[in-house]
Amino acid sequence: MKQSLTDYEINKLLRIAGTINRVYLCDEAILLFLLTTGMKISDLLKLKVSDAMNEDGTWKDVVSLKRFKGFGVHDDGFLFLTNKKLRIVLDKYCDVRLTKRHKCTLNWNIYRGLEPESLLLLNYIGEEFQTVKTMGGNKKYTVIQEKIRHLFELAKIKSEEVQYTQICFNTFYGKLAQYGFTAEESKSIRMGTQTRLLKHFSQKDLIKIQNIIRKLYGSVKTSIEQTAPKTIYHYCTSESFIEIIKSGALWFSDLLKMNDPNEIIKNLELSKDVSHEVMNEKNTYGNLMDDSKFGSMRVFSCSFSKRKDDLNQWRSYSSDGSGVNIGFNKKKLEECLTLFDTTNHKNTFSSQSMDSFNIEEIYYDDDSKKSIEEKFKALWHNYQKTITNHDVDVDDISEQIRAYIWRTSSIHKSKFYADEEEIRAFRRAKLNDDKLIDNIEYRNGIYGLTSYIILQIKDAISEVILGPKCLSSIDDVKYFLNAHNIKNVKVEHSKGEYR
Repeated sequence: MKQSLTDYEINKLLRIAGTINRVYLCDEAILLFLLTTGMKISDLLKLKVSDAMNEDGTWKDVVSLKRFKGFGVHDDGFLFLTNKKLRIVLDKYCDVRLTKRHKCTLNWNIYRGLEPESLLLLNYIGEEFQTVKTMGGNKKYTVIQEKIRHLFELAKIKSEEVQYTQICFNTFYGKLAQYGFTAEESKSIRMGTQTRLLKHFSQKDLIKIQNIIRKLYGSVKTSIEQTAPKTIYHYCTSESFIEIIKSGALWFSDLLKMNDPNEIIKNLELSKDVSHEVMNEKNTYGNLMDDSKFGSMRVFSCSFSKRKDDLNQWRSYSSDGSGVNIGFNKKKLEECLTLFDTTNHKNTFSSQSMDSFNIEEIYYDDDSKKSIEEKFKALWHNYQKTITNHDVDVDDISEQIRAYIWRTSSIHKSKFYADEEEIRAFRRAKLNDDKLIDNIEYRNGIYGLTSYIILQIKDAISEVILGPKCLSSIDDVKYFLNAHNIKNVKVEHSKGEYR
C-alpha cells in the first residue's frame, strides 16, 4: 500500500502536470500546495489572492485564514507559504493569469495586476472550480479530486486504500520528520491552527519552521525547471559570428524588419479591430491607441532557439549551414539584459512591463487571431470597468494597457514558424527616447534602414557549434575566442552532414 512519495515520483508527477497543461500550471500549483502545506483542497480553493500575496506583489511567509474552519476546528488557520518550489510555480501561474486576463485589474503595481479578492487558483477559463453537493449537503471538489487521481495514474502511482491527497500529506509529514519534528508536532504544522502551533512552538520556532518548509523538496524540479533551457542558441553567419566575438555584443534589431512580414503589425491591428467591437467611447480609445501606433515606438529584439543543431535553422539563418550557432547561458544573458536597463520601472514582478528587457518563449497559435482577440476583448472589458473608477490614475492605467498590447503583440507568431522554437529577448523603446538615444544605432538592412541596440553579452557565451558546411576548425575558433578573452566555451561541429 502506497503511503508517501519519493522525490523521483514527485518529479514525475510535476512533469506530467506541466505537460498536460503547459501554459495553465494550476494543477501543478495544487500538487505543490498539498505537498508543502498539507492544506485541504476545500480550503485551498477558497484561498484569495490577498490571502497569499502582499499588495506589493511579494508572497506572504505566513497566511492567516480567519474565515476557514479547517479540520472541523473553529480556530484561525495558519499556513506557511515559504516553499521555493511552490513559489516558482505560483510566480509563473500569476504571469499566465495576466496574459489570459483572468480576474485582473489594470494596475500591475498592486497585487501584480490580479484582483485581490479573486480566488488565487482558477480553472482554465478563469472561473471558480465547480463543486458537487454530497448527500449531507456539503460541497466537494470532485473535478480536482479526479484530476489528482488522473495525474497519479499517468505517473503509474497507484494506491487502493489511501486517497491520493492523503499520500501527499503523508509525504509532507515524512519531510518534516527528517528535520526532527515529532509526529505530534508535524500534525500541528500540517493542521495549521494558531492554537495548536502556539501550544507546541515558540515564535522563534515558527521562524525556524518557515525556513525548513522553504527548503523542502530541494532536489525536486518543477516542470518549469525541468523544461526551461539552460542554454539558448543564436544561429548566425560566420561574418556575424566574428563581429559578435570581436565586439562582445549582440544587436537587438527593430522587430518590424524581421523575416516575418506580419511580425507585430498584424497583432497590433487585431487590437484595434477588437477595441472597435467592444469599446463604446471611441474618443477614449483614440487617445489610448496613440502610442500603440508605431511612430517613434519600436520593439528591439534578438531571436534565440531551444534547438541546438537544427537543419532548417542552419539553412535559414547560417548561410545554408556554413555559419555558426552560438550558445548562451540563459541566466547570464538575463543578467546582461538587466544590467543594460537604465529605467527605474516600479513593478519588478510583472512580466507585462515593456520598459525593460524580457526573455519569453514565443506563442505559436493554431488560430493566432482568435487567441489574441480573446485576450484583447478581456483587456478592453477590464479597461472599461476600471476607467469608471474615479480613484484611479487614468494616465497610469492607459500606459499599462499600451504595454500589455505591445508585449502580447510581440510574443505571438504564426504556427508556420513553430519548428524554430523561438525564445525572444525584447524591449520596447522610442527612437527619440533621451535615455536610450545614445544606444540606438542604424544600419542598411535587408528590409531598409534598420535601427538596433548594441548590448554587451560576452560573459554569457557558453557554446559554439560550427555548421555542417562551416570550413573553420574547432582549434581556430578556440584560439579566436581566447584572443578576445572569451574562455571556458565548448566548441564542436554540427552532428549533421549535407552538401
